[in-house]
Amino acid sequence: MENNQRIKAHQALLNLFSSATGFPIGLFETKEGETGGLFSAGSLERFEEHCKLIRSFPGGEIACNHDQCHRAKTAFVDGEHKLTCCHAGIWNQASPVKINGEVQAVFLYGETLIDDINYMQTTLEHHQQTVKTLSLSPEDAKQLNNTLNKVKKNSLAKIEESRSLLSEIEAVLFGLIDEEQKQLRNLEKAVHELQTRLQAIISLSENMVTGSFSLKSSSLRQEAGRMLNKAEAMATIVNNLGEFQQEYQFKLTKVRPIFSRAWSVYEDEAKDRRIKLKINLEKVNDADPELDLSPRHIEWAINNLIHNAIKYSFTGSADRIRFVEIIGRNEQDYYVFSVSNYGIGIKKVEIENGLIFQDGYQGELTRGEHRTGSGKGLTFVKRVIDRHKGKIHVDSIPVGELSEMKTTQPHLNIITISLPYKQITGETRNDEK
Repeated sequence: MENNQRIKAHQALLNLFSSATGFPIGLFETKEGETGGLFSAGSLERFEEHCKLIRSFPGGEIACNHDQCHRAKTAFVDGEHKLTCCHAGIWNQASPVKINGEVQAVFLYGETLIDDINYMQTTLEHHQQTVKTLSLSPEDAKQLNNTLNKVKKNSLAKIEESRSLLSEIEAVLFGLIDEEQKQLRNLEKAVHELQTRLQAIISLSENMVTGSFSLKSSSLRQEAGRMLNKAEAMATIVNNLGEFQQEYQFKLTKVRPIFSRAWSVYEDEAKDRRIKLKINLEKVNDADPELDLSPRHIEWAINNLIHNAIKYSFTGSADRIRFVEIIGRNEQDYYVFSVSNYGIGIKKVEIENGLIFQDGYQGELTRGEHRTGSGKGLTFVKRVIDRHKGKIHVDSIPVGELSEMKTTQPHLNIITISLPYKQITGETRNDEK
């Protein structure tokens, strides 16, 4: 969510609460150690004349802003809902907003006097101290006292009653902030992957430049091919991030070269982890399978599947090589291929509820594995397969336990894709132009 959109959404929520309760309300957040408040137009209009008058005195606005932020910071630290008295004697309810057990924001609302003798005593003490602190003249002090007597009074029950509405506002705000944080985390992970692969391209380029006079043409071609593969991996990550891929162009296409190119993109990464490729694509009528598809989109989808299979495989050893296996077979009107690996599993509930295809979602068993990812790969794959009128099925089967993996049980993960041989009419096609 862009920052201005986020502010507008938050202000709309604040307006809703303020209109329903008659209380001004502010939302306070802490960024880079600084706490700042956000108020809606409706809340500002409902500020008490007493508060407006104090802000008009020299030093009054600074004192008010500092006091608000101080009380908000206190609520951030203790995480408790409680009444707080401002420096001038006005009462506000502080209500922290928690996400995953941590306070992410604080509401301050009320701007009222409490109809209770003990609370009123505190109000008068704070009021008198403010008169001294701001060095008000007798005339200004009298005017301020008059506005204090006009401040609305509410019972503790009335303040508490407003909490029920605020809880609904908090639920919506929780969703907004949580979604924003997810997007930021996903962006950071995607940027990390892009930086890693960009650095590999730069390194290969430097090798080609510095060694161009001594390298044979075959070696130069090999280095250029490796650099192209790194660039293709970057393109896959970028395409996962948004709906800006090139237009779908369907044509009859042999699928074996697509798998070969996809594997070559991640070949170096697989070798580093001692992972081998096993590929067996069954022929159709004694010929390599040929499907009606959009080649670049399917290639990007397969790139994602192979990349995930490598990334979430357990690293092999000298005496035990891991694998990523691709198997293809003919099945009536579909060509069906599966990509399988041995490694980190996927929970059954994540498969059955479709969580693994949600934008930005990352499996629970991948946590703590220190593997980068934006949680967008399978979302992109699902979108491409749906566009091809295909089907996708996921299995994750526990197959044993490794001593080096104390918290994650190894699984055989199989992602099966079914693509129709022919697309329905009306699709944009290259072979009809």
